[in-house]
Amino acid sequence: MIKDRGSLKWTSMMLPEHVKQLREWEREDRDTAENREWDEQLLEEMNQQILLAMEEAGRVEIMCRDGALTGKRVRGSIHYYDPYRRMLRMVDEAGGRQDVYLQTIVAIAHL
Repeated sequence: MIKDRGSLKWTSMMLPEHVKQLREWEREDRDTAENREWDEQLLEEMNQQILLAMEEAGRVEIMCRDGALTGKRVRGSIHYYDPYRRMLRMVDEAGGRQDVYLQTIVAIAHL
């Protein structure tokens, strides 16, 4: 088996402009993954679930995006919606306050 230096072998052949462009593309890909466009039907469905939870004071579980990762879960009831800050104020199961920004919401489920 031939032991090779992998990508280190090719980095010396790359111009600084190429390295800079590759880093910019990587950053753009990461940013577009975080700020993706939502489907209108999905947005309407999530809006209906939020309204229903606020009307009935029901408990919901909201899955949020935390940075580039998906996985932060918030459980509780929705106290109110702040249209200026575009966030939901929630009261969790322990009675604590949680702020959930709309742009971070991935999914909503009623409990």
